[in-house]
Amino acid sequence: MRLRPLEMQAYLALHPMLRRVFGPICGCPSGEIDDHDANHEALYERIDAKYPDEFVWISLVEEEAIPTLAFRSPRIEWNERV
Repeated sequence: MRLRPLEMQAYLALHPMLRRVFGPICGCPSGEIDDHDANHEALYERIDAKYPDEFVWISLVEEEAIPTLAFRSPRIEWNERV
């Protein structure tokens, strides 16, 4: 399954409203908000039953539309004693 840009664009455009109106999880099929629920499993079951063969964007509605991730990396230094 590949990500279709329409769902992502709809989610990004609607994110400010989603934070105020809907619960913490939403589903965006074909660029429209179809359903929302605080229970991820319940939302997934309904969306899967309604759109069995389609990609549907289901996402937590957080502070940022797409959160910034920070990864720490170990520092590797050359050891001259070998």
